[in-house]
Amino acid sequence: MARTSWLCCVSIVVAAFLTSNASGQSAPPAAASLENVTSCVLEGTDVFIGAGKGADARRYKYPWDASIDALCNAKGFAIAAPATARSSSPSPKASPAIPPAATAQAGSGAAFPPSSVAATNQELNAFLAGKSFQWSTAEGVRVKSKFGADGGLAASAPGYYDTGKWRVEDGKLCGSMRKAGDFCNEARFDAGTLYLRRVNGEIVRYEPE
Repeated sequence: MARTSWLCCVSIVVAAFLTSNASGQSAPPAAASLENVTSCVLEGTDVFIGAGKGADARRYKYPWDASIDALCNAKGFAIAAPATARSSSPSPKASPAIPPAATAQAGSGAAFPPSSVAATNQELNAFLAGKSFQWSTAEGVRVKSKFGADGGLAASAPGYYDTGKWRVEDGKLCGSMRKAGDFCNEARFDAGTLYLRRVNGEIVRYEPE
């Protein structure tokens, strides 16, 4: 009877071990806590986020949702919503045609306004230091950037927050964020408005708060 009970216990332990292995790795860390994000790739309804460099490089899988979309956009990796998410959303109403001038001021795009001019280091410093701005991605995600006079930088979006340092270099806005890593964005002014080219090539307009 004792031998049968012992075998039963062993079987339970082995079954639990096999079940644990079959379930794969433990749950990934909270997406907002990831540092040095290097990629965001949408596959089906999941988003694979790469983080770290060299021996510390990792790739985590998350189900797509608005917070994951915002995080990837804030780090410069634009991803589209899965087809299932798009199909479940109500169809947008048709909007009236937008004049070319209004389109140029809409914010996000693939090119700087034709009349824009390259920013100088002095102009960028004076425009950014000690101020906060908001800007929108092509997908409509609203991002807030706060530039400290001491060189500190904070960026936030729905489900995302990051801090770091900023500087101007050769007429560009550069710096390093704790999670997003290094960046250097081409900057141009048009009629007193600042436009930046993100790492994914998208042009965004900075709106002062």
